[in-house]
Amino acid sequence: KYPLKNFDFVSLPKYFVQFTYAQMAIQIGMMIPLSAVYFKMFPVSGIYANYIAIPLIGYIVQLGLIADLFELLFSSIGLATLGLKIAFLINSANYIFSKFFLDMAHFFAIRFPYPFVETPTATEMVLYYTAIMVFILYKPIFYLLEGFYYQVRDIFSVPEVRKKIIYGAVPGFVIVLTLYFSFIPQKPNLKVVFLDAGFGSSVIIQTPKGKNILIDGGSGGGWNFGTSTILPVFSKYKIMKIDRLVLTSPETGNIGGLPSVMEKKPVDEVWDVFDPKKFSLDMTYNQFLTNLGDWKLSLTPYDNRASQMYSDYYEFLKAIENNANKDLPKKHYRAKAGDIIYEEKGLKLSVLWPPAEGFQPGEDILDNNSVVLKLVYGKVSFLFTSNIKRDAEWALIDKSSGTVKSTVLLAPSHGHKYASTNEFIRAVSPEAVIIQFGYLKGRSFYESDLVPALERYAVCVSSTQSCRTDTSGSVEIISDGEKYNLSTKLGRTGFGISSAQGEAGAGESLNIGIQ
Repeated sequence: KYPLKNFDFVSLPKYFVQFTYAQMAIQIGMMIPLSAVYFKMFPVSGIYANYIAIPLIGYIVQLGLIADLFELLFSSIGLATLGLKIAFLINSANYIFSKFFLDMAHFFAIRFPYPFVETPTATEMVLYYTAIMVFILYKPIFYLLEGFYYQVRDIFSVPEVRKKIIYGAVPGFVIVLTLYFSFIPQKPNLKVVFLDAGFGSSVIIQTPKGKNILIDGGSGGGWNFGTSTILPVFSKYKIMKIDRLVLTSPETGNIGGLPSVMEKKPVDEVWDVFDPKKFSLDMTYNQFLTNLGDWKLSLTPYDNRASQMYSDYYEFLKAIENNANKDLPKKHYRAKAGDIIYEEKGLKLSVLWPPAEGFQPGEDILDNNSVVLKLVYGKVSFLFTSNIKRDAEWALIDKSSGTVKSTVLLAPSHGHKYASTNEFIRAVSPEAVIIQFGYLKGRSFYESDLVPALERYAVCVSSTQSCRTDTSGSVEIISDGEKYNLSTKLGRTGFGISSAQGEAGAGESLNIGIQ
């Protein structure tokens, strides 16, 4: 009934027991905490693979060394040809072990999960290793605490001393509590992170109530932005679930990284630039182009942009179907003007663009129908403009002139010269401007095309409140609803278009009040 009832682990072969203990020590002391810190992942398969890999690598290394020694020995006595043949035979046999080793590593990497885990803070690391030390040295610590207890008991046995200690401890305790609560924020903070997504876009929002919103996912492809950047950042910020995911444009720089993120994290709701009723996994390529409604893409169906868009959006829909939240396909909505994507006390994320009936400019139909979002928290507001250009900017001003005014602006179309018109900048009147840009040969526009927009922003925004992610790195803004604090990963701000403007010094952080 209980086959392992009388099982004694130490009765197993000694080498196996010792190896298992060594593996446990490696996992507890190094792999569990340090993998989370450096790789944001935990290699589950390593625990099992090492039982094969470590003994096997011992044979592989030694056989390779023996082959080298034979070649050197026979070469030294003038029999180099014989030495090479013997070395070749040994290494041929060693190839079998090496191939098995590599195939085994591939098998464990593919078949076993490598989950992303929360990144521990410095405090958590100290507590973790302290707990390990206490576990290892529990006897000496126990004896030390026992001696300390008897000393304290002897001191408190004297009534006069006991009174003095109590009278001194009470005010000390009050001071400690006062200092502790003075450092706790009176109002929860909003955190908005503009990631350095190259010629793409990705923004992470953490609300005061702890909800997580992801706007776009950067590029896909070989160096997938979702896997290489977004998921590790999620680990850093301890994000285990996405409450709202918003796709503002079907361009690869917006959608490419989202499938890999959705593969690892459950999502509560998806808000899409397209209508889910018109786009499905069983649609053909021609149906996709027709539903896009962009006449330019219909005229050039074999253009790389169109085929890439179809491939990316297909993977996006497949990721929705396969997400850990099996109800996600039912919570897949089209984002249109007037929709409220998320709301909590004092905070609202709403859609300003496109209109429900769509927008038909002369050109750039897809870009000009990108989703524009506005996030408001108290007196601080953010405008996320995706890939819209001047036609959509002017139409947006006409429809929502009173609502586009915002504290922080994510510049339209990565700062392209045909976006960020003077009229739009005046209507928004931003105090801070973020441009997500990175030159990418064959996909992005040249850096020189940034200059007109940068010059227009420079008139109304100081260099200490303007950032380009290709020079500043990711930008983090934290707000309590009254003021905001802007900091950059590389410690630089400014657009770098004029020496007269200057740039903020390294590590500068800005704390700005809202009037």
